[in-house]
Amino acid sequence: MLLNWKKGTESTAYYLVERSEDGKAFKTVAVVFTAEDPAFCDYAFRDQTDAKGKADIYYRIGLVNGQKEITYLPVRKASYPSNGDDPAGK
Repeated sequence: MLLNWKKGTESTAYYLVERSEDGKAFKTVAVVFTAEDPAFCDYAFRDQTDAKGKADIYYRIGLVNGQKEITYLPVRKASYPSNGDDPAGK
């Protein structure tokens, strides 16, 4: 599953990519550090999870600032085909 997001005007030191099977209990699956170039705003992470047998997987991105405070973007649901292929076909 390929996740994409854009950096806004907030001050972010890094991002936490979190995954859940039920949309409630999340686990961190990646840490994505911000670029040194403040003009860089396009971020992505490819989750290599084996989603076979799971119809839906939930993701959220946590924005962590320099004081280690976390702000979460809205939870997003990804639906996998029954054969476990990436829904984006990648």
